[in-house]
Amino acid sequence: MPPRKRQTWPLYVTSVHAELRCPTVLLVVAPDERIAKWARRPVVLGHPGLRFEPVVIGPLDVPRIDTRAAARADPELAVLSSMAHSEGEGGFDTVLAAIHAALRIDGERSKYYTGFILSALSDAMRARLEEEMRLGRFGEPTDLEKRIEARGLEKGLEEGLLKGRAQAVIDVLESRGLPVSAESRERILACTDETMLLAWIARAVTVEAVDALFTAES
Repeated sequence: MPPRKRQTWPLYVTSVHAELRCPTVLLVVAPDERIAKWARRPVVLGHPGLRFEPVVIGPLDVPRIDTRAAARADPELAVLSSMAHSEGEGGFDTVLAAIHAALRIDGERSKYYTGFILSALSDAMRARLEEEMRLGRFGEPTDLEKRIEARGLEKGLEEGLLKGRAQAVIDVLESRGLPVSAESRERILACTDETMLLAWIARAVTVEAVDALFTAES
């Protein structure tokens, strides 16, 4: 958590407000309560009466969606739920419900949502997902199992994870107001090196221009 990150948030809101001329809200989605608590601290600007408080969604604010019917009814909430509640009791059911819902929607959203879900999983949870699918412990084959089996579970998990990592690089850059050209976007999304993608995510938080993201490559 860069110490000066929060100080730039009011700038995001005022810039978008000035450009679009509409009510603007900064929404912070925090992966754990420690970060949520950090993000909720108000930014005191100094001007009398101005106190910037972002809207923060932490794990405790996200309902647990652990049935396939509920996940299909609200896939976006199911994705957030899987990211917030993947660990602990009931975590596996939450992840499975979210993946099941993500695979049933249109192509591009399906890819992004599955990538986000998988990229947020711990190594232990990813290993359990792979093992449970390999052993076929879900009774009669479901649409989810057929889709994953059709493309190969290991390949599907890897592709989803890499897609999520790549999209995360772009999301971080754009959230900081850095324009991502079509060429840079294509280069990031085409990367299949997880180590490189993780390095790009880290750099995306501090670089001053998108081109600087690639300058440290060997």
